[in-house]
Amino acid sequence: MAPLLDGCPIPIIAIIAIIANDTMPYKTINLHPQTYQRLLMYKHAGMTFDDVIQKLMEDVPEDDFYKEALKVHEERMEKMKKEGGIRIDSLKEALDQV
Repeated sequence: MAPLLDGCPIPIIAIIAIIANDTMPYKTINLHPQTYQRLLMYKHAGMTFDDVIQKLMEDVPEDDFYKEALKVHEERMEKMKKEGGIRIDSLKEALDQV
């Protein structure tokens, strides 16, 4: 039989299992200090950073976000067409910046 905590009828193993199942794995994201400071301004009333990010994502539909990214991509493609393509050395420079 699993050991019991003093005065607790639930075995220690069961308590550990409950705690393990109750916790969510978290991910670490890197932010520039300025971004962190801006994000802090959105926190209020006990909100977590996760709450803030979730709220911001709710306010900007994924389609709108991707439309903006597609617009930027299309503008780059048009520029490349007008300039007659892209040189290999320019491509290497651009990839180094990513």
